[in-house]
Amino acid sequence: MAFQKTPVVVRAHAYGQPFWSQYRRMVKDIGRESVYLLWDVTNAPIPQNVIDEDAGYIIPITEHACRAINSLHTIGYDTCESMMVIIADALNLRVPAWEHVWLIEYDVVCCGHWGRTLLVANNSPEHKDMDLMGRYFEQWRPRVHWMWGRLVGDIAKAAKTPSEWKIFIPVMRMSRRSIEGALKHNLGKASGYVESYFSTILVHYGYTVANLPDAMIGRYFAHPAIPINDWRSWEQQDAGKDVVCHPVKLT
Repeated sequence: MAFQKTPVVVRAHAYGQPFWSQYRRMVKDIGRESVYLLWDVTNAPIPQNVIDEDAGYIIPITEHACRAINSLHTIGYDTCESMMVIIADALNLRVPAWEHVWLIEYDVVCCGHWGRTLLVANNSPEHKDMDLMGRYFEQWRPRVHWMWGRLVGDIAKAAKTPSEWKIFIPVMRMSRRSIEGALKHNLGKASGYVESYFSTILVHYGYTVANLPDAMIGRYFAHPAIPINDWRSWEQQDAGKDVVCHPVKLT
């Protein structure tokens, strides 16, 4: 069971056949017991076909529940931090031995085999023990295509540029100890846009943060604000390779 200690959670909010096909392939590649759906039911219930096929592997969330966890959730795109707490609490009951968790957005595609791709990081001596991994990890600075740099609460006072960091996380792996430690310790004390908040607060408390290995990242892995002529060209460029691409518009 290669993913017994590193389960995978896919963040979803709507049913679409391309996404569903990708998710089903993930379940096949990684193993049913290690793949979960994080489903936002704030505006709509979970589709019955999802319940029928994935009962026992769904972690429901709402924006209200996330804000109840951290009262400082008052700015846009503000629920991911609390989602990690909800995920951790769910995994503590279902996968007691977990050490790290993958969180993958619905618009990420693996061009080859999901299991082999994620194991590149899990098995790498340089990466396997990291507390947080994403892409483009660096000190934050204002620039055209990166608007998400706002922190609030205690961490905003403690981490001033150049101490503020950012990381791009459509594919992210985070450690149990960092969620139980840095995130839960600061509930009600700090928050912010997660690209800055996760990386900054973990660095601030001495946790380890790094980029995902280049070997698992496809040619197209960027934020939608960065113009690329053809989002679908990953199909030709990386088809069959054990790499992830983003964004791929699935719904």
